[in-house]
Amino acid sequence: MGKTIALTLALLLLLVIMIPQGALALQVGVAAPEFSLSDVNGKVFSGIGLRGNVVVLNFWATWCPPCVGEIKLLNGLYKKYEMRGVRVFGVTKDTASQVKSFEATHPIDYPVLIDSHSTVHILYGVMPIPVTFLIDSNGVIVKKYIGAPSQASIDRDIKEILR
Repeated sequence: MGKTIALTLALLLLLVIMIPQGALALQVGVAAPEFSLSDVNGKVFSGIGLRGNVVVLNFWATWCPPCVGEIKLLNGLYKKYEMRGVRVFGVTKDTASQVKSFEATHPIDYPVLIDSHSTVHILYGVMPIPVTFLIDSNGVIVKKYIGAPSQASIDRDIKEILR
């Protein structure tokens, strides 16, 4: 009996250590964590400066085939909703030069933010990718899509927030 309890406690401790900070807290209905990152050209974007806008925050990588597949969808959302106060951002651990090289063959219309130290990935509990957060104008997470969202579902969700 004592070995079972010790093993259970050891497994729980291991689980707590392995779960990224914020992974348990980031659910629909909670405030999106604040952050500040630079885009591929060095322009700084801050979470607090995004309040008042609906935000589509996509975590991705240049080497991830499902992530690459989402770019067309995200470009479309950016073009369709930009004038209605919807901001689209990609967040990647890739370097700015890797993203710029990638964009030569895969144009990206929205800002790509560089998270070279994985700070925002950890803050948002992102693992694996792609993951997309839909954040309302009050900074509250409204939806979390694990994997690529369908065009119909993300359009529906954005339109509902904009009402």
